Amino acid sequence: MPRPRLGDLVGAFGDVGTLLPLAAGLVIVAHVDPAGLFVTFGLATLLSGIAYRLPVPVQPQKAVAAAAIAERWPAGQVYGAALGMGLFWLVVAATPLLAWLRRTVPAFIARGVQLGLAFTLGLQAVLLLARSVPLAVVALALLAVTLRYRLLGIALTIAAAVVLMPRDVVGLALVPALPTLSLPRGADVLDGMLRGGIAQLPLTLANAIIATASLGARYFPERPIAERRLALSTGAMNVAAALLSGAPLCHGAGGLAAQYFYGARTQWKNVIEGSLALALGIFFAPGLGSALAAFPMPLLGSLLLLVALELLSSARGLFGWQGWIATAMAVLAVATNIGLAFFAGFAIAAAVRAAVHRGWLPRLKGRTPAEYLARLPELVFGETRAA
Repeated sequence: MPRPRLGDLVGAFGDVGTLLPLAAGLVIVAHVDPAGLFVTFGLATLLSGIAYRLPVPVQPQKAVAAAAIAERWPAGQVYGAALGMGLFWLVVAATPLLAWLRRTVPAFIARGVQLGLAFTLGLQAVLLLARSVPLAVVALALLAVTLRYRLLGIALTIAAAVVLMPRDVVGLALVPALPTLSLPRGADVLDGMLRGGIAQLPLTLANAIIATASLGARYFPERPIAERRLALSTGAMNVAAALLSGAPLCHGAGGLAAQYFYGARTQWKNVIEGSLALALGIFFAPGLGSALAAFPMPLLGSLLLLVALELLSSARGLFGWQGWIATAMAVLAVATNIGLAFFAGFAIAAAVRAAVHRGWLPRLKGRTPAEYLARLPELVFGETRAA
């Protein structure tokens, strides 16, 4: 095992801007067990580092987490979505389904899901910001700092939250606790999959499996990561998360890029990050849950808006009919839910493809509302930096 590096320590916090707001939202809004959330995240992170011998990231599944926060799911549906996703990816890893999915799921459908998630999560963020105008001004100023200097902005946001919290919840008392072991109900598995899990599938396929394997081969050519192996670990950690009352998890190219940027080069990044999360979940979960519940809502809103902006900017490259279909998916996601928007996107795409083939509709080119919206973060805030 290689020696730990300073970059591994810094890199362990490279993706905290995604983890913190989604974890806080799941605990506060969906009432997910903080012990289960942090223990399963810690175990998955630690074991991923040991298994791959690389700084392979683990993060909450954005589609499920965003839908659960925006639509205020009960915790059981979050656990049910984790079980459904886990079983699905275990089947994919054990069969030729992975190659079939790569051919079948269009990339623009995944971007349409990201656009819809950006809309729904952004709306929830605005509602949280609106709870206090003075705090919203502070939160947006901190967001502007975060967009330029990520770790500094997040650290300042956490510091501001600690200052504003009641004194009795700031200190984390040492209270050992273990996650609740349970099997999600079948109804929760079905509801969780229909309302968010199925919409997560193209994101997991494109970002957590295909893009992570591709980026890993570029960063670590001497130790390439197989896509099927990523599908297997995704399935295993989600089944564990479901049984231990945690949240759906996945790998991610964005997390790998952020952590590599900050200097993570070995599995020690995962050992540090995973051990810290395990310690929080096992020894400080009750106090951590109280602290997250007392997190000032406008500050949480600014962190959720950060995730929404990242989802928005990742939906670039939507031109012609693909962009119009993605725009329709985003509108449907806000009006109904992301699961229905996902199915509608497939149906609209099939109808448009047939109509264009028969000459009933023209072949469109050029930018679309989706493409302009995806460029909005850069236009408003300029080119963001990760350090």
